[in-house]
Amino acid sequence: SRGLLTSTLQWCIDDALPTGPAPLAASGLVAASRAMRAIACSDELWKVAFRHHFGEATAMQGAGADGSTSSSNESWRERHLGFQRLLAEGFAEKPKAALRTWAEWSLIQLDSPDTIARFLRFLERHLDRVALGSFLGDCREPNKSVYVAYMQQVSGVFCDLSLEASLRLYLSWVRLPGEAPKIDRMFETLAMEYCRRNPSVFSSLDVAFILLFSMVMLSTDLHSPRIRRKMTPEEFVSSNRGIDGGNDVPTQYLLDIYQSIKQTPLDPDHMQQQFLALPNL
Repeated sequence: SRGLLTSTLQWCIDDALPTGPAPLAASGLVAASRAMRAIACSDELWKVAFRHHFGEATAMQGAGADGSTSSSNESWRERHLGFQRLLAEGFAEKPKAALRTWAEWSLIQLDSPDTIARFLRFLERHLDRVALGSFLGDCREPNKSVYVAYMQQVSGVFCDLSLEASLRLYLSWVRLPGEAPKIDRMFETLAMEYCRRNPSVFSSLDVAFILLFSMVMLSTDLHSPRIRRKMTPEEFVSSNRGIDGGNDVPTQYLLDIYQSIKQTPLDPDHMQQQFLALPNL
């Protein structure tokens, strides 16, 4: 899809920008912008995008995710977005059945975690975070391998971000499951990918792993109405002493995390209550 967008963008700029004096060329940027908008809103482009993402056969049938035929009155944009929503709804209801259906339509390959992860990312804006977290947190195959592939694909955005910012971004994609063992495995992979993208931040992935849990516990502590006595900055610092192979993480680093989480909880939905069951570190 990126190649399709790049080609469209380049064609639009090449076609819209006039050759000639700089002022005229600069004014051509406005024309280019208008042309790009016209193309982006073109139903013909949405038809191309539908075929690119879902295949020629599906486009010819105008099929919905349930196999029904879309109304001829629907624009290709409506079909494209509606098809994504229906695919996401099917995944939320029965993930394994959805994968088999996607494979039958040649949207993924069941023996390729990379293709499954890539398609989940494609549907990301429509996927239910709880359903996605439950699927990726499952320790069985293919879920386990799909999660690793998913994290490898998305972890590029962690480059030069703080661990806290990366965790916030991660939680905007995935709702963590309620079981501590599943969270443990998910955070292990998250810590590994963060350290791979930021090799000079921590001395080992164990530091990142412990801090991930510590931040989740802190957010729950500070923002749960069920907890009356809130953790103090000093207690948060103390709870993380010696986590760097017996050495301490810089105090100011921990205090900055504390203040940030105190101001804004990690999870957009104010963290799940089941985090209260997690053990203290």
